[in-house]
Amino acid sequence: SLWRIKVKWYHFGEGPLFEMIKSSTENLEENISVKLLGKVNNNDILNFYSITPVNLFINLSESEGIPVSIMEAISFSIPIIATDVGGVSEIVTEETGLLINKNPNLDKIADLINNFSEEKIFSSKFRMKVYNFWKKNYYSKSNFQNFCKNIKDIT
Repeated sequence: SLWRIKVKWYHFGEGPLFEMIKSSTENLEENISVKLLGKVNNNDILNFYSITPVNLFINLSESEGIPVSIMEAISFSIPIIATDVGGVSEIVTEETGLLINKNPNLDKIADLINNFSEEKIFSSKFRMKVYNFWKKNYYSKSNFQNFCKNIKDIT
């Protein structure tokens, strides 16, 4: 088995590859369970994070801007593993998780997740760093106040 840990995979979103993802999840190892939730509105996702313990957020996109989905996850202290594409490296740092190369193979992903899980995702100290990074960089209340202060200082 590639996975040394028990995996419960919640998949939010749809798209052109959704049916392929669905069919590829039908014969997984017994320590992996999958819930394909499809298109879910933003409030439901935030509610999910508030009531469901989540150990790790994984985004293996081939292209991105600056993903709001990752911002939302780190606001709940969830560590991230994501591909180093687009603006992802602005959010996924040593303080929040692990960046990986675009199009990694399955063995590499499994190895990274297994090793990362042992090191960080269960560490309350690391999860606090994730939250603090979000609060410093993406928390709208302080960002708006800082933005207004900076504008005021310029004028």
